[in-house]
Amino acid sequence: MLKIIDKYLLKECALATLGVIAVLLLIMLGNTFVRILGDVAENKLSSDALWPMLVISSIHYLVILLPIGLYLGILFGMGRLYKDSEMAAMSACGIGTAQLYRPVVALAVPLACVTAVLSLYLAPWAASQQDKIKHRSESRSELSGLVAGQFNESGNGSQTIFFERLSSDGRQMREVFAHSETKQEISVQVASSAVRIQKEGEDPYVLFQRGTTYTGNPGRLDYRVADFDSYGVRIEQGPLPALQSRISSKSTLALLRADDLKSVAEWHWRLAIPTVCLLLALLALPLSYTTPRKGRYAKLGIGIVIYIVYSNILSLGRAWLERDQIPSWLGLWWVHGLLLVGLAGLIMQHERIGLFAPRSRVST
Repeated sequence: MLKIIDKYLLKECALATLGVIAVLLLIMLGNTFVRILGDVAENKLSSDALWPMLVISSIHYLVILLPIGLYLGILFGMGRLYKDSEMAAMSACGIGTAQLYRPVVALAVPLACVTAVLSLYLAPWAASQQDKIKHRSESRSELSGLVAGQFNESGNGSQTIFFERLSSDGRQMREVFAHSETKQEISVQVASSAVRIQKEGEDPYVLFQRGTTYTGNPGRLDYRVADFDSYGVRIEQGPLPALQSRISSKSTLALLRADDLKSVAEWHWRLAIPTVCLLLALLALPLSYTTPRKGRYAKLGIGIVIYIVYSNILSLGRAWLERDQIPSWLGLWWVHGLLLVGLAGLIMQHERIGLFAPRSRVST
């Protein structure tokens, strides 16, 4: 059962954590939205993939943001208490390290569990869905991504089509120009309208209506001109790409069954993320110490440097696992061990100089 002071500290850290995660997630999703919108405009993705890709991206971002958000949230929350001398008052009332860690652990453990679910289950699922969406976009018909007012080029570059307007159902085109080229000749069609047609099991084609076709070779006089009421042009389809599955899209169960080095490294990496969330929360408390004169953000630079070094060593350890330079049973636990040693030294230093030491015993 949390005491009143525990609830106060928990609320302070939780609000700061929520604010950090929300701001960082908003920034990252904003950049992702612009990038995906550009892919849709360039016909690399279908328009209906915009929101699913944003949801998938948010899952990937939360795996990263929950540990760093909790870390910075505790730094900011506890730093404010040091800045306003509230920590000094608590220390005078006999609140020591164990009492300060109670609300931190109460916040860190649930967030570490959420991070574990995201890392071990939701993130691989999101990665597989992302691969499927990209594969569907690459495999869709050349006609499905035509945009009015632009020169739309086929995948192999042999055909180009331009039209001024497109009907609401996406099939009827107005004021159409088409250009196709083969090794023998060049063909140009100009029509007042055209219809996109896609039949099951057949290549798509465009049926031009009421127009003129020009066929021949530039610079020669033997070209042919013909008016037509309807004229069909088949849109050549390139070979469908195979679905490429990344190691990040493998389920955790599949990683446990596999014995290749990349799967082993990926398994240890997913397991390391919730561990990082918990250890960073424990580190943030002694690191948040500051004085009223320095302000609540005094340790922000040091905290970010420690996080960067920690994450880079983890990435280095993952690369060593993939190259079989460290044993698989050791995994990335040695990196966490180094952080624990540093954490223990930091707490002992603070205890020695009396930053966490209780001065009197008063009921809280």
